[in-house]
Amino acid sequence: MLKLILSHLPLYLDSFCLQNKNWSPNGYDRAVELFERHFYDHSHFFRAVPNFLVQFGITYSHDKELQAMGRTKISDDPQLDPPIKFEPGIISYAGSGPNSRTAQLFFSYGSNPNLGTQLWETPIGKVIEGMGNVEQFYSYGDMPRKLIGCSSIACHR
Repeated sequence: MLKLILSHLPLYLDSFCLQNKNWSPNGYDRAVELFERHFYDHSHFFRAVPNFLVQFGITYSHDKELQAMGRTKISDDPQLDPPIKFEPGIISYAGSGPNSRTAQLFFSYGSNPNLGTQLWETPIGKVIEGMGNVEQFYSYGDMPRKLIGCSSIACHR
């Protein structure tokens, strides 16, 4: 299990256990590497839409190699049959088309049957503790009035 601490909010993500890597092998590997290399430290949650999602994944690192890694596209993963349903707490990459995932992730706030139907919409994890904390992010839609940040994301195996 990979344990992530966002600011002072504990979130435990069960898909980082090896037995769940099959959800999204390419996405899983990239997420683990980005978290372990502190890509998300000091990043902000920049999109919070009620009953839909909260998104993050823009780095403030000055490391050019890490910045380039965050822009590198991740190959789509095969869809499971049946696909993982997007319910509250599912964590996935944001994408806009085939092979479009980079480093932006989101937490699902509600059940959404429209997500998970495309190859780039394969979940990489699920919050198993602390979802109440995730749901307390400001609900400001797609254009934030105030950025919500995290001082660091600590990664523990």
